[in-house]
Amino acid sequence: MTDMNIANETHYRFIFTLLLLTALFLSFFQLGSSAFIDYDEATYAQVLHESLQRKDLLSFTKDGEPWFDKPPLLFWMMAASVGIFGETELALRLPSAFFIVLAIILTWLMGLRLFRDPTVALGAAFILLTTTIFIFSGRQVRMDIPVTTAILFTFYAFIRGVHQPAWYIGVGMGIAVGVLLKSVIGLLAIPLFFIHSLIYQRWDWLLSRYFWFGILLMTAILLPWLIQQHILYGESFWNHLISNIVGRYANPVIGTQIPFYYTKHLIKFVEPWTAVFVIVLIAFLLTGWRNFFRRKAQLTTLSIALFMLFLFGSSASKLFFYIAPLFPFMALFIVSTGIPLIRKAKLRWPYMTVITVSALVITAFTATVIQIFFPTEHGTMLLPMGSSLTRSAEEEKIIGELIKSEAIPVYIFSWPSHETINYYRNPQKPIIVTEKTMLKKPCFLVVSQYALENKFFQLNDPSSRNTQTLFEGLFLTLYRVETI
Repeated sequence: MTDMNIANETHYRFIFTLLLLTALFLSFFQLGSSAFIDYDEATYAQVLHESLQRKDLLSFTKDGEPWFDKPPLLFWMMAASVGIFGETELALRLPSAFFIVLAIILTWLMGLRLFRDPTVALGAAFILLTTTIFIFSGRQVRMDIPVTTAILFTFYAFIRGVHQPAWYIGVGMGIAVGVLLKSVIGLLAIPLFFIHSLIYQRWDWLLSRYFWFGILLMTAILLPWLIQQHILYGESFWNHLISNIVGRYANPVIGTQIPFYYTKHLIKFVEPWTAVFVIVLIAFLLTGWRNFFRRKAQLTTLSIALFMLFLFGSSASKLFFYIAPLFPFMALFIVSTGIPLIRKAKLRWPYMTVITVSALVITAFTATVIQIFFPTEHGTMLLPMGSSLTRSAEEEKIIGELIKSEAIPVYIFSWPSHETINYYRNPQKPIIVTEKTMLKKPCFLVVSQYALENKFFQLNDPSSRNTQTLFEGLFLTLYRVETI
């Protein structure tokens, strides 16, 4: 090995170590400093709490009723974390945050395997690290980043298996983990096999005994859980599973139906990388049309990214967190296509190219840090709801802790989110109030500031002696209404 090679390898290891440390920082720093957010975080926290109270991690309940909306694996991991750190926000978020780091490492590994270029691998990992919504989602109790990581591992095992067939065993394991994390979404790795095979024209994996052994292993992992759920709930489990899968895709069960929802959000909130993606895509189409199908690795990552965008975009239920599997492949395509362009530009405009790339890197990283750790002061840089979700959850936590000592009715007016209040209050589910609802006194009353400011809701006499204001925040006000 020459001195130059040693220097390059040392430089590469230093950058990778720095990238990994940064990933750990963005994933875990102040992880438990905020309240659980409605709905998913607080819902999953409540489900786990009830499971721990019952000392039963094989069947879940919510508000005492059977709950099988999600598979058990992340709950098992959270339970293990709670066993070490106690039932805190930090403990419940640790497993999901751990998957952020794994996803970044797997993106780096895929860059090495697909492109045989350490620079592409590092660049893609950096882009994923500075895709704020990816980090923001992974720092919450959500299944999106964990299942994305399972999909990445499954696809990585598949592309390794092309030359080392024993890796195909990992395909089945990865699919099983993905299904145990987020049900049918874990199966999304399978279409990626066919995309890769169509582009590379390699189908020998279908004849590999290692691949089918992996599928057998997947079945062995999944069957015990499925059988156990069938024994406990029978047809109810299967009907719910099927209706949940089909219903979310065909009907707006959750989220929004807005056309081009993901496209608009990518343009608005995944910057600067969405703009860079569009630029390199245009360059890829214009400069590579003569050898378009020879650029197989780039075509693979682009095809997978577009497949993910189309699949989730065509679903009736849309939430921005859902498209997390898109981002690693988007990052790989950006860097693999962008680096040759940068190298060409550097020959003609060396200083300008270095300044532009450096500014892009610094801007992306700085924006990510600001968006993750200072959403209140700089909320417009994240999802507009990013700051409001965090702030409103804090107010809901305060309200929940203020009212948890009394078992009197709780009414909520003009505020759709109540899972966070319910979790921190924990014994009684709040009641949603309409204009016609009569208050059973004494009671607690939670009213949105929006309703108060616009006079959608007015107490008969808020200043009278039978009504006490216990808390007034930016989003919510809490009253205690006494009997006259």
